[in-house]
Formats: sequence, C-alpha cells, structure tokens
Amino acid sequence: MKKDMQILSKKLFIETISAIKNQYDHDKKCFNAFKILMPGDYYITGYDNHWLFNQLIKIVEVMMGDSENGWIKYYIWELDFGKKLKSGMIAVAGIDDFRLETVYDLWDLLQLQIVTENDYENPV
Repeated sequence: MKKDMQILSKKLFIETISAIKNQYDHDKKCFNAFKILMPGDYYITGYDNHWLFNQLIKIVEVMMGDSENGWIKYYIWELDFGKKLKSGMIAVAGIDDFRLETVYDLWDLLQLQIVTENDYENPV
C-alpha cells in the first residue's frame, strides 16, 4: 500500500469496519431467527445484501490501498473479524506471529504495509 493512497483516518476506518461487523452480526441474527420462525422459507424471508457489503469493503480497500494484499477481506471473511485467528497464521515484515484479532490490529497491519512497501521502493 502506498502512503499517498491512504484516505481514511484511523477513526473513520475503525468506525467503518466496526459498522460492517455490526451489520453483519445483526443480519446473521435475523437470518437465524427467520430459519426458526419459517424453516425452509429463505426465498421469502431471507435477504441477501452481499452486493452492498462487497462494494463497501471494496471502497475501503481502495481508499486504504489494500486492493492487492486483501488484508481487509481476510480479516472480515476468513478470520471472522479476528475471531478465528490462530497463532502463526500471519507473518509480515519480519513479525512471525502478527496478531490480527481486532480492527485496531488491522489498522496497524495496514500501516505496517505502508512503511514496509515504501522502504522497498526507496532503500536507504
């Protein structure tokens, strides 16, 4: 990620990823409730807003310069917002066991990527 590509402030980034998580959790609760109330009735009661989620995540990725690395998607989908992280899953910039359990860790990782990639572009 290039430093000049970062557009979101830390506060706005954390608020945005947190809002995505809150909506995802709410949708999951609603879906599970509908499955109990009306089993087998997904087409009427279920709704799918993956287009909105995917586009919002894409916007955040572009604004944070994470389109190529995919750390944001990895944190959200593969790690279930950090809940599925296991020791040794992430090694970046000489850190063998990078913690990616919170949105703050994700922010730090993206900032680390800025420094690391800029160092490679302009070696001292």
